[in-house]
Amino acid sequence: MEPRLTRRTVLRGALATVVTGIATAALLGYRARRVLDRPSALVLETLYDQLRQRTCAWLPRARAIAVYFSYLDIPDEVLTRFFDDYDRAEEARMLTPLPLDIYGRFLMSTDFFPGGADETRALAYLAFYDPRVSPCYNPLQTR
Repeated sequence: MEPRLTRRTVLRGALATVVTGIATAALLGYRARRVLDRPSALVLETLYDQLRQRTCAWLPRARAIAVYFSYLDIPDEVLTRFFDDYDRAEEARMLTPLPLDIYGRFLMSTDFFPGGADETRALAYLAFYDPRVSPCYNPLQTR
């Protein structure tokens, strides 16, 4: 059973995000001021993505995937099958490090990329993506 999301955990997550942001701005000093003085679309998108990652870190895993990819239609059975396979691979210590591990693995395990990255259709689970298990499978490959 996944832990309940309470007001206290949300407030702790918000506080951690604020403290991290202040510390980062203080450490970066001039660079942070320079970037924030002239925000571009890329900088704003990066900041938004980092905020979304930090927010999702406090949520249960399945809910975090749903919130992180809120623009996608993700059926519950896709999440269930993915996390069943993810737990099996984690128990066997078979996971290879990937950037944004759980989010990247989730998209690579579905038909999102082979389906042309169409955000309007529901995702289907193909197989758990792990380059060590099936090194020839590349969901990003263009046909």
